[in-house]
Amino acid sequence: MWSVEVRNGAGARLIRFSPMVAVTALWLLGTAIAALAQSPQTLLQRAASSLAVPASPVLRMQGTVQVFYPMSNSGTITLMEDGDRFHALLHVGGVDSESAYDARTGVGWRRQHGLVLPLEASSVQQSARLSLLRLRRVLLQGASGNLGVIDCGNCTLPDGRQARWLKVVAHTGTPWDIYCDSEGSLIAWGYHESDDLRRRPTQFVVIPTGWKEQGGIRLPDGLKIYEDERHTQTIRWERSEPLPGDILLSKIKTPASLPPPAGLPVTLPVRFSQREIFVPVTLNGREYLMMLDTGAGITVVDQPVAEALRLPPGEIMNVLGASGQGQASVTRLASLQIGSVRLKDVQVAVTDLGLIRLIGGSRFGGILGFNVLNRFRVTIDYHRRTVTLERPVGKLPPGKAVTAEFPGATPMLEVEVEDIGKVPMLLDTGAAMSILPAEAGQQWQPYRSASLGLTLGVGGAGNVHPRAARAGFVQLAGETIRGVTLMFSSPASKGAPVQILSEAGFGLLGNNLLRHFRLTIDYPMRTVV
Repeated sequence: MWSVEVRNGAGARLIRFSPMVAVTALWLLGTAIAALAQSPQTLLQRAASSLAVPASPVLRMQGTVQVFYPMSNSGTITLMEDGDRFHALLHVGGVDSESAYDARTGVGWRRQHGLVLPLEASSVQQSARLSLLRLRRVLLQGASGNLGVIDCGNCTLPDGRQARWLKVVAHTGTPWDIYCDSEGSLIAWGYHESDDLRRRPTQFVVIPTGWKEQGGIRLPDGLKIYEDERHTQTIRWERSEPLPGDILLSKIKTPASLPPPAGLPVTLPVRFSQREIFVPVTLNGREYLMMLDTGAGITVVDQPVAEALRLPPGEIMNVLGASGQGQASVTRLASLQIGSVRLKDVQVAVTDLGLIRLIGGSRFGGILGFNVLNRFRVTIDYHRRTVTLERPVGKLPPGKAVTAEFPGATPMLEVEVEDIGKVPMLLDTGAAMSILPAEAGQQWQPYRSASLGLTLGVGGAGNVHPRAARAGFVQLAGETIRGVTLMFSSPASKGAPVQILSEAGFGLLGNNLLRHFRLTIDYPMRTVV
C-alpha cells in the first residue's frame, strides 16, 4: 500500500491506493469493454459487414438445387428479390413450380401445374430467408436499435459448430434467428415457427457453404438448408446479377389459373375395387381405367401402358409410394380424355405401379392426379358411384362448405377424433383407409394388430403393418360418424409416405371415411363440400 498527500486551499488530505483495488478496477473496466465489444448490436453490425450486396434495386440469383427430403431430387432455381418482394422459379424432377410474395401488401401466390393458390405462411418464411437483401437490412436494423434484439446465448448449429444466437424481432412476421461466431462473423440464419395445428415447432436454418467476392460484392456461393436439424436441401449459386426494379414488379403480379376445358359438365360411372375409385379415361385414343387419387401430385401412367403408347422418355424424378421411393420418367401425353372433356399436352409421370395394377385389372392405365383434377370442380358420389367434373363457378352443391389449405397438391381438413381432438388430415382418395399420425395414435388405447395393402399416391402399393382402433366417433365438416376404423402410421419403413406424413404431423382421410359423404373438391376455389 502506498499514499500521496494532496494539498489545496482547504488543507491537506491523504489518498491511499491499494494495488489490489487498482487491479480489480482495471479488470472490471476490461470486462465492460469486452462486453460492449460482444454486445448483440455490435455482433449484428459485424455480421452485416460479412455480407456486401449490390446497390441495385433487384438481385437475381440462379443456381442448382439438390433436395434430400422427403425424397432426393435435383433441379434448378432462380430467385429474384428486392428485400420486400421475391419471385422464385423452381424446376425439380421435370416439374416446374413458381411462387411470389410482396411483403408490402401481404399478398403471395404459388403456381403448380397451372393452378394458382395462395402462398402458405411457411413458404413465405422460407423464401424470405433466402433473400440476401432482406437479411442485410434485418442485420443493420437490429444493429441500429430499430428492431428489437434478444440474446439467446450460445447454441450448437446442425453442422456441429458453436454459435452465438441472436433473435431479431421484426415489426411483422416471424423473428429472424442470426448466428455468429466468436468474432461476430455471420455463419448462419433462419427462424423458428410453431405450427399450432400440428402442435410442433420447426427450426429452419440456412448455413452458407462458402463466400464469393467480386467487385466489392460478397455473397454466399451456396447454402445448406436444415429443418429440425435434418439437411433437406443444398443450393449452389452459379450466377448473381443486379437488375432494375421494374423487372420484379412484372414478375410478382398474380397470374391466372388455366381455364377449364370445353365439354363440361360431365358425369361418369366409377368402379370401386378394394375401396379404390376407378374412372374410364382415354389416353392418346386408347381406353383405360385410371384410379382417381386426390393425394397424387401428378398424373401417372403405368409403365406397360406407356410402352404401348410409345411415350418418349423424359427427365427422371424420384417419387413416393407406400412401399417407399421409386423412380419415374416425366413426359407428356398428346391427349387425355374424360368423357366429353379432352385435355391436350398433359404432363405425366411414368412408373411401374405394381400392386395397383392388380387391383385395377387388365384395363388399368394409371392414376389421375392433381395436374388433371385441379382444373375442375370434382364431385364423387360414393352412393351413386359416379364422378362429376364441372366448371369452378356457380352455386356449390348442398352440404357443409369448408375452405381447405393445400400443403403441396392435396387438400387438408381438420378432423375431430374421439379422445384425441383435432387432427390435420390430407384428403386422399387414393388411400383405402384413413390413417392418423403416430403421435396422435399414442393417445389412444387399446390397439389391435392389422395389416393392409395401401395405395398412397404415386409409386404403387406396399404392405405396411400399422396398428388400428375403432373410433367411438369422428367429426368431419359438422358431421359425426361412429365406429370408424382408423389406422396408425407407425411403425413404417424409413422413407415410406406414412412415415413421412407421421413426422410432418399429418394424417390421411381415406375412402373408408369419405364413403359416408358426397365429396366435392373445387380446386380453383380451394373449397371442399
